[in-house]
Amino acid sequence: MPLFLNKNNMYDPVRFFNPSYLFDFRPYTYPQTIKAMALFFIAFTIVAIGIKIWGIKKKPQGYVRKLADKYISFFSWMSVFGLIITLTRYERANLLAGRFWLVIWLIGGLWWLYTIYKYQSVVVPQAKKQAEQKQQFQKYLPSKK
Repeated sequence: MPLFLNKNNMYDPVRFFNPSYLFDFRPYTYPQTIKAMALFFIAFTIVAIGIKIWGIKKKPQGYVRKLADKYISFFSWMSVFGLIITLTRYERANLLAGRFWLVIWLIGGLWWLYTIYKYQSVVVPQAKKQAEQKQQFQKYLPSKK
């Protein structure tokens, strides 16, 4: 029975983070798990391509374009790193196949998503507000003839 399952064969996330389980340098991975990991990371690639295609068709400007570029960068780099992790798990490379790389990948992804969310929820609304104020101010200025 895998270490991260409890007596009732239920998933126990606390046991997953047990150091002996997490830092096992030759972890056994079921073929179904490899396929699921590959599909998950390929889905990230498809999302990045979809956002890129949307950007080419809609041609967003300003903050929307920068936000789309941030999401494209996130999904494409995270899929590359995830597929590398999946490949090393499939090939059973000693150090590179460790489960702790998935935890590092997850922490890095959450941090990156936090920075994107912060940009999307704090910086963009402030910039829109400033642009509206500037536009209101500009309409009262004399225009060149």
